[in-house]
Amino acid sequence: MNQTFYYPEAPLDATVLTAKYASYQEIVKILTEWAQKNHFELVISKNEKERRVHLRCKLGGETKFKDIAVRQRTRKSFKINCPYILKISYSKKAAEGSKWKVLKQKSENNEEVHNHPLTLESFQRLPKFKRALIGSKTTTLVQHMIRAGSSVPEIRRTIRQTNAASILTYDDIRNWKVEMEEQEKSQLNQINQKES
Repeated sequence: MNQTFYYPEAPLDATVLTAKYASYQEIVKILTEWAQKNHFELVISKNEKERRVHLRCKLGGETKFKDIAVRQRTRKSFKINCPYILKISYSKKAAEGSKWKVLKQKSENNEEVHNHPLTLESFQRLPKFKRALIGSKTTTLVQHMIRAGSSVPEIRRTIRQTNAASILTYDDIRNWKVEMEEQEKSQLNQINQKES
């Protein structure tokens, strides 16, 4: 089977690959901004805080279907097993303030290519881009309603008068809700670890 591969329009600056960083968050921010300019989204797929972090294309990985009850509908996924990945590594021996670096991608594993076009149109279908389109007031309103425990239909009814209703689907809001819940759990776990 002959597969077509796609490369980012603006290659990653060589200085990003040769530089050393104080934290992995600093590298993630740089790489995320670069990816968005090239019409794709990076997500953390592996995070061993004191050793390594892997950033994968949002379309990477395979859809995992769960056994669902007869009455539940099947949800769509946009994962298409994209091979693009960036690996960030930690070195204990490096000087303080320069312990993190981006590893060179392995071409034999197709780590530097995507299996989908990198177009603005395809990027606009991703949830993060959609959220950027709805404006800060609506974003704040939706986040407040999620924190208050509002249901997805309630949120949709509330934003019906804004442009967000035509942009955000039920699944977008549901995913946003899950993402916020996971972030809150992660923050609580970090606080509990610091206290113990």
